[in-house]
Amino acid sequence: MDNEDLMVRSQLIPITGLRLVLPNTAIAEVVSYRKPEPLEIDRDWLLGGLTWRGYRIPIVSMDQLINGQDSQANKHCRIIVCNGLSGEEQLPFYGFVAQGIPRLMSLDNNNTMDSPEQGEPTPYILRRVLIDGHQATIPNQVALEKELVSLGAITQAEELAE
Repeated sequence: MDNEDLMVRSQLIPITGLRLVLPNTAIAEVVSYRKPEPLEIDRDWLLGGLTWRGYRIPIVSMDQLINGQDSQANKHCRIIVCNGLSGEEQLPFYGFVAQGIPRLMSLDNNNTMDSPEQGEPTPYILRRVLIDGHQATIPNQVALEKELVSLGAITQAEELAE
């Protein structure tokens, strides 16, 4: 199979001022927005923790992390629960806030190319691309996950109530 035949099922995820692109395999679930409970870690982009399927997962503001913009929660927001990709055992899951419902799409060499506008380099952006002529960003999930673990923002199993 040559590169021209490569197709990746992906999600186009709206955040403030940007659209993120993640492969379907990176996403565990998309859930309704709930306000995260604060953590004792002082980072503007770390919103807190949320209980999801028996785990306490850290929730990130990609708006703040990538754009430096505050996002406002509204009725359209969702939490994107991601599978950990870095191999960090302490972070099998984490989440971030999306400003709407992700859109499923298939990406290939016919509809995706590097963006001529790469912007300032940042450790949390892997690549900027054009998808069908529209700007999108591929986040560097491995760098984000390593930062979360170094801060102690890890996934924790919730204690079951008896």
